[in-house]
Amino acid sequence: YQIDPKSPIYQSAKQSLRTAEAEYDKLTNTTRDESPAINNLNINKITNISGQVFFTTLDNKLYKHNQTLDPDVLTNTNDIGTISAINSDSEKNIIYILSDTGLNQFSLDTKITTPVTTKSDKAFLTGNKIKIYLSNIYILNKVDQQIYKYLNVENRFLDQQNYLKETAEVDKSIDFAIDGNIYLLFGDGKIIKYTKGSKQDLSIKNIPAPATSITNPLSIFTLENSNSLYVLDKPNNYRVLSFSKNGDYQKQIIIKNSNQNIVDMLIDENNKKIYLASDKGLYLVDLWFP
Repeated sequence: YQIDPKSPIYQSAKQSLRTAEAEYDKLTNTTRDESPAINNLNINKITNISGQVFFTTLDNKLYKHNQTLDPDVLTNTNDIGTISAINSDSEKNIIYILSDTGLNQFSLDTKITTPVTTKSDKAFLTGNKIKIYLSNIYILNKVDQQIYKYLNVENRFLDQQNYLKETAEVDKSIDFAIDGNIYLLFGDGKIIKYTKGSKQDLSIKNIPAPATSITNPLSIFTLENSNSLYVLDKPNNYRVLSFSKNGDYQKQIIIKNSNQNIVDMLIDENNKKIYLASDKGLYLVDLWFP
């Protein structure tokens, strides 16, 4: 039910709502963010290297975020196909770009984009998502219902190995995160944890009402040295949920701007920031800890 802004009770009703929200937020470890976009580009993928943020746009450009409305264009990606995911290797100063033609790498040192092949000169398989862990590459492929692992040995990649050791309905997955274990996020909000390819128990618990489950997940994020799993969800407004790695609810940040289509998420715990990629630009949200 909405009250007409011209109604004599409109202002008092707004104040009552603010009071109720403040009490709810205190009880549930919730914050709300209404920050505007910090640029106006149509962004579809995002990654970072040592706190520096990089992103791709719908018009096939790779940018370096520079705190202004005009980020630095690093390269045009038209010649490498339709991009499905990007990720980065901080140690090697490389951004990996996964597309429908295979895998390419953009060197921040040389500013050159080159195809990535294995030690036996095979092209990388295509896929839907890519993650880097200890310089090894993991590619989620929904069609093959597998996560492929490419082991890095002396700066060359061996041919792909099947990471998953059992059926996982990967075609129903949305995203995955890695910290040594792999956390596979599904469209129904379920998260399955895998250790060395084998399924482990993980139960998501205690998300506060009214949306007491992950209902419309878009992205999952964690790192090896993080104590949290982060999930971008959209039950009504967008929200970033944080859980312990045992699945216990920690906090949520509700994104109150609702006129954008958020498609990707990056967490920078060191600088206490969340970056959200959307069709209306890049959003920067303060990350707070319980």
